[in-house]
Amino acid sequence: MSLSLRHVLIFGLCLSIGACAFKKEDAEDQQRQNLVEDVSNKMQEDQKNAGVDLKESNVGISFEPGEPGYYLLSLKWPESVGSMEVSINRSLQATVTGKNYYKQLVKNGDKLILNLRAYASASNGGRFLSPYESELLVPKDLIIGEEISLTSHTSFEVERAFFYKDGKIITKGFNLSIKTNSLIVSEKSGQYGNAEDKAHIVTYRLSDTPSEQFNSNIQITAEKAEGKLSVALIGINGKDGRDAKDFAPTTFPPTAAGGSNGADALVAYKRGMCLGPDNTGCDDQQWCNRNPTNGENGKDGQSGTNGEDGQKGGSTGNISIQIANSENFAISIFQRPGLGGKGGVGTPGQKGGPGGNAGRNADKCTPARNGQPGKDGLNGQNGKDGSCGEWGEIISNVKLTIPEKEINSLCTPAK
Repeated sequence: MSLSLRHVLIFGLCLSIGACAFKKEDAEDQQRQNLVEDVSNKMQEDQKNAGVDLKESNVGISFEPGEPGYYLLSLKWPESVGSMEVSINRSLQATVTGKNYYKQLVKNGDKLILNLRAYASASNGGRFLSPYESELLVPKDLIIGEEISLTSHTSFEVERAFFYKDGKIITKGFNLSIKTNSLIVSEKSGQYGNAEDKAHIVTYRLSDTPSEQFNSNIQITAEKAEGKLSVALIGINGKDGRDAKDFAPTTFPPTAAGGSNGADALVAYKRGMCLGPDNTGCDDQQWCNRNPTNGENGKDGQSGTNGEDGQKGGSTGNISIQIANSENFAISIFQRPGLGGKGGVGTPGQKGGPGGNAGRNADKCTPARNGQPGKDGLNGQNGKDGSCGEWGEIISNVKLTIPEKEINSLCTPAK
């Protein structure tokens, strides 16, 4: 063991002034003292290393946000560990020596099995100290970079939600819920086009064919948000009512049955006594035995079938937006309820049947009347046009920068 600095200085001073003599015993005493201190420090370090037990309380694990879709896995452990083997999903990633932290880029939503193996420093034999294992779930991101259409009620609970300029969710009337810590929106490019073209979230397209209707309920909750979110709440148009001929085709002939003709008159005749030899001057008798009967009235025509009513237009749906920190966030909402469908056309009624002819009259009889024609059947009524859809509810703790409503002659916003 080398001499201490104090002894070196004293020895140099003695030589320069010749005022003292170097004592060999003092140097040996100091060497023994240093040896004791080195052994003590070594024992303390061994005790410290022997006490290393990796556990949740002394292994720090966190995820730092990276590029969209990725996070930085950050690990930290006690400084007394000499070296650390880091394995992810049973694959060795690194052996870290000389520092007590490690970082690695991981993909969002991945499930990871983390294994750590701690070793003492090389100066302390590099022996194995403690293992550690933990199952980790990387935070999940929602990335909307293209157009997607919902096919069922959908909920997203994510760390971050990204809407790119080409991203769009069409709800198709299904419910949508987004709950996130961070909402990041890229504004749509261009100032022209339909409201649906400029929107990040759309309930229905304006051109969607009328079909079964649903009313979307949209909920967006975020701790913080940035950018400008555009939403188009569009109600789908109601279906037109079917024409009666399409679901109740006419089965009766154009004209109802006619009335039967009346019976003819009957005359009774009796030969009287004749006065002359040539049968002249006979006292013949004639009378009406049965008057002719009236013709029957024609049958009334059957009524036509009413057309089907048009379907009511769809609601715009409802939206609720709650952003805790909205300093750098804005939202634009467009509303247009669906128009009602047109009523279907009714079928015409049947024409009444003709009246029967009166029976033929004869002398001495009272003439009869022809039957009256039947009444024409009523035409089926056209179906009623459907009413306009409802204006949905908007709940937001963020001021709407461009509240828009499309108004037309059939749909008027509620006051």
